[in-house]
Amino acid sequence: MIGLHLVRKLHVPYAQGTGRALPRTTVIRREVLAEILADNPTVTVSQILMTYDNSDRTPGGWLRHQLKQRLEAEGRPVPDKPSQSVLYEDLAHLSDASTTRD
Repeated sequence: MIGLHLVRKLHVPYAQGTGRALPRTTVIRREVLAEILADNPTVTVSQILMTYDNSDRTPGGWLRHQLKQRLEAEGRPVPDKPSQSVLYEDLAHLSDASTTRD
């Protein structure tokens, strides 16, 4: 038969339903960022990045310190400093999550 094309359906298990689980590093990073925002709701991505290697009294230092501590406790590798785009995505997610809570 001319013109008959077989269409292969690709099955992606997470395409429907609740979605694919986030990497554990992302979950932990977002938990720490939520803590930072609870303590200082006006903190910015720039402030976090500028203070990332400083003491744990700064937003970025606290993020670095907590990520290292929590990931090592789970036997996971500690990532490098998160990028600006990753932090913006995390903060957007946290903002969306806070507006959908009961």
